Amino acid sequence: MATPEDVVLQFRAGLMKAENNTLKADQRKGLVRLSQAEDGLLHFRWYERVGTSETKGSAQHDTIVFPGEATFTKVQVRAFTL
Repeated sequence: MATPEDVVLQFRAGLMKAENNTLKADQRKGLVRLSQAEDGLLHFRWYERVGTSETKGSAQHDTIVFPGEATFTKVQVRAFTL
């Protein structure tokens, strides 16, 4: 799962997909990992925690974050029950 790099932060997280102006939850369980690669780039990766041997352990999404390009912000959560 990990290559020779420094893990800065990791946490469990799901995935949302945009479909017809609506966000739909992806049912897979995931893990977000921010890591500093040997080349100095910061990688934001999403891994599937449970899955087949082909998908588990390899990054499903890998985005390079450049300095000053992104921030983490606390979001107030609202839950509605019908």
